[in-house]
Amino acid sequence: YYSYQDYDGTRNLDSVEKALEALIESPTNKILPKLLSQQPLGKAEKYQVAEYLCVMWSRVPAYRQTIDTFLRNLNTEPIIEKWNSEVTKSTPERETELRQFLDASKDKTPDKMYAPIIIPEVVNILAEMNWYYITSSSPIVVIGDNPFCFTSQKGLAAPDAEFFFPIARDCILWG
Repeated sequence: YYSYQDYDGTRNLDSVEKALEALIESPTNKILPKLLSQQPLGKAEKYQVAEYLCVMWSRVPAYRQTIDTFLRNLNTEPIIEKWNSEVTKSTPERETELRQFLDASKDKTPDKMYAPIIIPEVVNILAEMNWYYITSSSPIVVIGDNPFCFTSQKGLAAPDAEFFFPIARDCILWG
């Protein structure tokens, strides 16, 4: 799912998945029994789960659609101005190359833009929220393409933002 074209033109099929397994999924799997038994988590455990949630948010089709929409509507001029003034002493050739890349990205999103990401600010916001377990005596949770949900109208930075993540068929993590 996360294959991308390397600089040499070959298709890299498993680097992203191996990194996710080692850095995110394996450490979070150790915390999963506490989540499933609805136990409180320590601060470090909350941060690990928050990283997992952040990656889950960026692994779904809705995220890809968000990236596509963002790139289609991107005003590239400020990026080029910043590139020229602060990033490098750009040559006309490098500026042309950057313009071509940005313009091409509007037509087809580069594969690497879809890679799952950890946004430290989002991780901090999630980990610092109060977390609760919502349970039911019967299975109530239906999981779709986007299991990590948040109040998107307000965004996660809003003081009254909330998120929901199913951890079992009868339990949702709510923050």
